Amino acid sequence: MMKKLYLSYVLSILFFFVSCFFQSNIKMILEGVAILCLLGEDIEILIHSIQTKKIKGTAFIDFFLAICFFVLKEGKLFFIYKAIEQGMHFLFINLLGKRSEFDLYTPSFLKSSKIQQKRFLLFFLLLSCIFLFLLFDKERKIIFLFLLTILLLLKQNRLESILTSIYQISLQKVKQKQILFHKENIFERIQNCDEIVLTKTGVLTYGKMEITKIIPVYQTKEEIFKYAILLEQKSHHPIALAFHGKYKDKEEHEISFMSEMKGKGVRGVVDGMEIVHGSGTLFEELNIKYPRVEFLQPTTMIAIDGTYVGTFVFKDELKNDLEFLFPLLKEEGIEKTVLLSSSSKEQVKKIASHLSITESYANLTLEDKLAFLKNEKRYHQIIYIDDLYQSNDFMKVADLTVSLSPNKDCDIELMDGDIAHILFLKKEAKQLTQLKNKICILYFLLLFLNLVLAFFSYKNLIYISITFSIFEIFILSLLKSHKKNL
Repeated sequence: MMKKLYLSYVLSILFFFVSCFFQSNIKMILEGVAILCLLGEDIEILIHSIQTKKIKGTAFIDFFLAICFFVLKEGKLFFIYKAIEQGMHFLFINLLGKRSEFDLYTPSFLKSSKIQQKRFLLFFLLLSCIFLFLLFDKERKIIFLFLLTILLLLKQNRLESILTSIYQISLQKVKQKQILFHKENIFERIQNCDEIVLTKTGVLTYGKMEITKIIPVYQTKEEIFKYAILLEQKSHHPIALAFHGKYKDKEEHEISFMSEMKGKGVRGVVDGMEIVHGSGTLFEELNIKYPRVEFLQPTTMIAIDGTYVGTFVFKDELKNDLEFLFPLLKEEGIEKTVLLSSSSKEQVKKIASHLSITESYANLTLEDKLAFLKNEKRYHQIIYIDDLYQSNDFMKVADLTVSLSPNKDCDIELMDGDIAHILFLKKEAKQLTQLKNKICILYFLLLFLNLVLAFFSYKNLIYISITFSIFEIFILSLLKSHKKNL
């Protein structure tokens, strides 16, 4: 497709160059062929639009303007304008790739403002028409050319192309850091977030539990360990994984029932005995009495036929290089960080203090975490980070959801499990916003100056096109420099 566009572009320049050596009708015919070659893509889009009954406004306007300028014997002027514009378009494609591959990351404010842009275009043309007919006593041809020049200026979509190109470069950075976006407008949404709510296991810790101690009561270590293994063998929770592959007994055991309660534990019937393995919350729900002892490490308890028989103590190390993350996030606009965990109060408090996390809550179930999230939503824009248990309820409540495990329903997936990428995304979003604002101001200032220039003479169209191209070359140099840093 691109080779075809390049060929038509070269042919158009060739025909236009040859037309300079002829006069009268032959000159006009060659200019017409040159313009048709230049509008090859627009004509194809227009034909396809008519066939599908979905008219593409930009292609239609370009084709209409080409005919008008040609009939008014100003084809040379239109050709130079369009050739410069098309040349800049090819430069963008060569530098940054096809825009269609990155439509998901087009800034939302551009998508939502297209209707307003069209209304502004029509309104401005109407005012311009009235203004010119009232204030200028000139030939109708010149007045019409004024209007066509203004239409050419106002139909420009260069701002959208430039800003989308900036987002493309940021997207390339994101992909290199093994970050996946599953929803739209991530940069804009993360820029507005001012609170992070996260869980402990798999997010702050590696989530690879190791059993460090078994404390039995009424039973031997081997007995309670065996029942815990049998009960957890079909679960995929990080704690359950610590028991997988540990059973070496050759005896067969009958497991007639097993039920897993997310965030609490499991219960089942093994060899005719009811076994419960989980957190204190689960034991309280089942009215099983247990010794209330605070451990600094994660723990679970086991009960047989309603009687507490022991405790398992686990080791789950904190991830490296998290000490400076949360203070740096505060500098990037995260006012509040909250740790929600089902672990003991002492352990959660210790981790929160070590990592400078603002608030921490312990001994929570999934329902407790969801209730906290709903309450916080009233006051803050929330980023929720979890490892395994992000349900649709959490997706609906949080403004932005981040998963450290494969999950296409979340907004952001961190493939390498490094939550420090949130800091990178916040910084990138901030830089995008600042760059977008500067470019928008410069672009609209340039558009205004060129509109003023157009009122003096329609022949300034060439100079107008050159000024826009200089602007784009300046932006391209910035983008190219930015891209080298990838």
